[in-house]
Amino acid sequence: MERRSFIEMFVAGAVGFTSLVKQDNDIGNQINWNRIRKQYPDSRSKVLNLNNGSAGMMSLDVEKQVLKFISEMNRNPPYEQEKYWGKIFELSKINLAEMIDCSAEELALVRNTTEALNFVLTGYNFPEKSNVVCGDHDYSHATDTLKNLSKERNFKLRQVKINLPADEEDIIEAYRKKINAKTEMVLITSMTHREGQMLPVKQISKLAREVGAKVLVDAAHSIGHYEHSVKDWDCDFYCTSLHKWLGGPLGTGVLYVRKNLLREIRGSYNLNESNQDKMQKFEAVGTKSYALYAAILSAIRYHQKIGTKTKHQRLMELTDYWTKAIDQIPNAEAIVPNKYGGIASFYYPGSSTKILGFFESKNIHLKKVRPLIANRTTYRVSPNIYHSFKDMDRFIEAFLEFSKQV
Repeated sequence: MERRSFIEMFVAGAVGFTSLVKQDNDIGNQINWNRIRKQYPDSRSKVLNLNNGSAGMMSLDVEKQVLKFISEMNRNPPYEQEKYWGKIFELSKINLAEMIDCSAEELALVRNTTEALNFVLTGYNFPEKSNVVCGDHDYSHATDTLKNLSKERNFKLRQVKINLPADEEDIIEAYRKKINAKTEMVLITSMTHREGQMLPVKQISKLAREVGAKVLVDAAHSIGHYEHSVKDWDCDFYCTSLHKWLGGPLGTGVLYVRKNLLREIRGSYNLNESNQDKMQKFEAVGTKSYALYAAILSAIRYHQKIGTKTKHQRLMELTDYWTKAIDQIPNAEAIVPNKYGGIASFYYPGSSTKILGFFESKNIHLKKVRPLIANRTTYRVSPNIYHSFKDMDRFIEAFLEFSKQV
């Protein structure tokens, strides 16, 4: 799988490009993943970062653009520089909109998924005695926000509890049981952060529509990971981070609000009434690192030269490779959903401190996770496209060494 001809990667910066050419990644367009690996800092590091679920990594080309923009920003009045880069910001939105199937006018560039979720949840007027449906598999920042708001605004939380991974039919039925006539909003995580389960967003959204509920999608792990469409999902709000699977600068994200609902979400309180019909109301948070946002376009260029379908396939190959090997180790259990990508996990009995400590001694970084229903500690493994099967062998061999010591 490593011996593939290479699609020439872009090396130019984003400034000056007015359009992005999509790469048709059919079976004839094969990629040399070893060469891609060399375009990431990880290839020169002793650390094997298998925690891309928390944050991914920029390619060296994108990193170069970030540093260039930071240098420019440091040599010019920051707000004048924001105007200068305005075209780049707009081009980023146009291409991000194309990726998720919406209008650029419905997007705001924010810092991360959490910020985007907070804009929606704190800015929405929840009726008293209504309810919001969420899952215990949702990210804690989202559920904690909902718990706090439910006390302040007197609405109830109806929480879906299901042991993931699970079949789609069971997931849909679990949401069906929680959604009722008083449901005002349904929070759906498109890919769970613990198990990497790709949820049936479209089908859950349909259940919400049947009772007139709004749909908020936490897509932190979806953009740049696998193909999807906000129109197909029929969601009202969509929140994601660009620094996980798209390869954008750390601290960049996107908020989508369906155009006809824009006035229903309060933006920054420092803006006056005339700005309430503009997505820019979510971007007016004061001084920020405009250089990071300017480099988003470079990340999109790099991503599109590979293609989302190709990336998703590669991530599944890496997941298949390590999980099949782990299943051969006594007492180890690989946990892989039916629909997945670059996130999966494993269970191994014993002290989590000892297990993580061993891998850290080998310069291998994993993430400890604890699914609430399963009530046992598991370990998330989330490689990225810059990893090779040799990298996964390093992880597998370390696991074998550890298993022989206990």
